[in-house]
Amino acid sequence: MRIRPRLLSTLAILAALYVSALPLAAQKPASGATPEELTRLVGESVKQKDWAKFAALMHPAALAELKSMFQPIVKLEGAAQMRKTFFGVDNAAQFDALSDEAAFERLMTQLTANIPGMAEAVASSEMFVVGSLPEGDDLVHVVYHTGAKSQGLLFSKTAVMTFRRYQGEWRGLLSGSLEGLAAKFAQMAGS
Repeated sequence: MRIRPRLLSTLAILAALYVSALPLAAQKPASGATPEELTRLVGESVKQKDWAKFAALMHPAALAELKSMFQPIVKLEGAAQMRKTFFGVDNAAQFDALSDEAAFERLMTQLTANIPGMAEAVASSEMFVVGSLPEGDDLVHVVYHTGAKSQGLLFSKTAVMTFRRYQGEWRGLLSGSLEGLAAKFAQMAGS
């Protein structure tokens, strides 16, 4: 299956916005860092493209969920190019052998390296916190605005990051937007 360059460029910009919608931090924050403080580090971290640090600060359940969203896609018969482009693997068995963290790191590394415009979009991404809303003691929603530029086009959106406590620290959860991205990849692979 051949993926059209124009579609890849559009996906690059969408992926950059989705990436910036994932909670992460540039460095492991001191215990007690607030979700707002973590969110402020997002833009800096994305620009560093340090996906291992990103993965280390996500909730383990979120990483497992991300891998499980892509599992059916990488198993599709027509998905050889997608497996290689998005995860750097030749077959579903190689994908299955990746840890949840490694699958996330591979996805981010491969997207940045292989999709035209993705590196530019990630490098140009900007983010700022608008405010936050706690939901009980262990869940906080942070509203933020993000923008990215790729191939002369500027995209922006306002969205929400959700953080949940895990072993005494705040950890990022997945954005619902990623489910849409996974569905788009599945459609491209012909499912």
